[in-house]
Amino acid sequence: MAHENHQIVVADLEKELSEVQAMIEAYEEDNQESQEIELEDGQVQEYNNLKEKASQQTTSLRQNLTKIKRQQQSDEEALEQTKQKRTDLESRQVQLNEQKTQLEERIAKLDQYINQNSQTVNKLKLDKDKLAAEIRIANQRHSEIQSNLEGVQAELRDAKVDKHESARNQRRAETLESMKRLFPGVHGRLIDLCEPVHRRYQIAITKVLGKNMDAIVVDSEQCGRECIQYMKEQRSEPSTFYSS
Repeated sequence: MAHENHQIVVADLEKELSEVQAMIEAYEEDNQESQEIELEDGQVQEYNNLKEKASQQTTSLRQNLTKIKRQQQSDEEALEQTKQKRTDLESRQVQLNEQKTQLEERIAKLDQYINQNSQTVNKLKLDKDKLAAEIRIANQRHSEIQSNLEGVQAELRDAKVDKHESARNQRRAETLESMKRLFPGVHGRLIDLCEPVHRRYQIAITKVLGKNMDAIVVDSEQCGRECIQYMKEQRSEPSTFYSS
């Protein structure tokens, strides 16, 4: 808009300058035609005044025209710079639009990747929960089986102990019966000879006798020695003997 206004002003000034120059030329022609005519003092003064005024007006118009042209040139340079900036900005805008498009494509791919991974993570979480539940059930089952196994093993140990004790007691009883037949002075085990008057005293007698309740009662020390020798020969378990 400023560039167009300057052009209009320049055109007006050039037109006005042309008119003034035309007027000057017309005066000069009239002056040449009337050189032979003698002018009066007043007419000469008026002619000089008009000529001076025209010269001043021409000088002023030329100065204004030069100033306007310089301003116009400056405006044209500024306009070119503005056009160049606009071109640069448009080019930059194109680059930014391309970058925006590339970033939007990357974002879309990332969203798709995140969505796929989210589905995978959710599936893995479900699988993890399922496996954790199966592990808990397996651990419970293992604990039950371990408890049952420990119970069975305890029963087996008890059964072995009972079997061992039964075999041991049986061997003792057989050895005792053999010694009763071989040695008339053998009476029997101390616990068997102490018959309580009531069953409720059985525990008290057992506590009193303690480890001697399985001792064998004989009628003499000599009988005891013979029984000990017999047990050694039979490799029987050693026993304690009491003579009555």
